[in-house]
Amino acid sequence: MGAVVDAQWGMLGNLEAGVVEVASACGLDMLELRERNPMQASSYGLGELILAGLNQGVRHFIVGLGGNACNDGGAGMLQALGIRLLDDRGEELARGVAIFTHSII
Repeated sequence: MGAVVDAQWGMLGNLEAGVVEVASACGLDMLELRERNPMQASSYGLGELILAGLNQGVRHFIVGLGGNACNDGGAGMLQALGIRLLDDRGEELARGVAIFTHSII
């Protein structure tokens, strides 16, 4: 929903794989019932966790998906990783499922 939260990712003992739990960055439990809006929820926080792991040299990730509040198909995650999602006019799309009401190129 765009709020700043504290979330953690882990590194496995072999120091080659990271573990992230989507719900720690964008989980349903973080929202009051009245705040839950699937059109605005984003997986951006997941992308930020993955980016933190990438910055530490992790190249393989195990991602737990249970209990998350987003249904943007990973679009927010990609945006956090630097992927630009553009509409048919070449303008950057906002976060959340509402982006899918536009034409994407």
